[in-house]
Amino acid sequence: MKEKTLRSCLCVLASLTFSILSSNLAVGQSEIVGISIACSNDHVYTWYSDGTVSVGTSENLSAYEAPHFYSLPFGKTPADIVEIGIAGNDHVYTWYRDQTLSVGTSTDLDKYQPRHPDRLTLGTSPDSIVGIDIACSNDHVYAWFRDGRVSSGTSDDLDKYQTLSRFTPGSFKSAFMIVGIGIAGNDHVYAWYTDHKASSGTSTLLSKYRAPYDYVPGPGPCDISADPPTQKGSLVSSVGIRGPECKSSAEITVRLVSIVPSLQKGVGLAEKRLTGSNFEVPIFYECRSTTGQNKVVTEVQTKDRVVRSSERTILNCH
Repeated sequence: MKEKTLRSCLCVLASLTFSILSSNLAVGQSEIVGISIACSNDHVYTWYSDGTVSVGTSENLSAYEAPHFYSLPFGKTPADIVEIGIAGNDHVYTWYRDQTLSVGTSTDLDKYQPRHPDRLTLGTSPDSIVGIDIACSNDHVYAWFRDGRVSSGTSDDLDKYQTLSRFTPGSFKSAFMIVGIGIAGNDHVYAWYTDHKASSGTSTLLSKYRAPYDYVPGPGPCDISADPPTQKGSLVSSVGIRGPECKSSAEITVRLVSIVPSLQKGVGLAEKRLTGSNFEVPIFYECRSTTGQNKVVTEVQTKDRVVRSSERTILNCH
């Protein structure tokens, strides 16, 4: 009876451990969809499921550039990405779950080549991949799988040079915990895990050169928003907002824009710029004429991202 109870407890413990590991894996993969290391400068690029990419080091994923937005091929979302790798010429390769591949830049994933078919290693599926990257020395593509095996080939034939062989993750880590793998300029292989640890080694021994150490994930993207304009007498005012949880500093531009249908464009009434992390930017415009009506919006821009408020009808303002 005691033996049966002990077996039952062990099964429950194993099930709980697997559930926790699966939960950690889901959390990690919902945040990071691809990691790679640029051969030209060893900067680590990390792509996230919210459509942003950061640039940093293996220890701080946004040390050089806070998350900013990237574009995907038409009809694709970050959830379609299996992994992303950077070749020796700094071209960015993206593998998708429908077994297609595109080539572009870190912010425009199909700038150089539209999606085209790729071939997975025999007996594997896109969901079994935990990491793909490209060796700087010879542009061989390495793919690591959830069952603890690794292959080597080309971007569209993942086991052309080497069929599946075993690899060993970092100490006290498993292949299930890997959220991404990158290859540096000296061909050292870096792996990042769901417990916010990273290691460095070879394609088959992921901690040969450096045992697991802490890394800092990139912060979430900074929200920007624009309040609709209001009018009091001849004064039109509004507020542009950055925050409330931005951890990096950046410039935003806030504009009041009058919509002119006959010109099919907006005419700027006022503009203000400010650099910081979390802030509100008030903006004002004194109308010189208030006859008739027209529509005005508030526009907020930071880097390549722009948001507009809803239109407000106000007295004609010039």
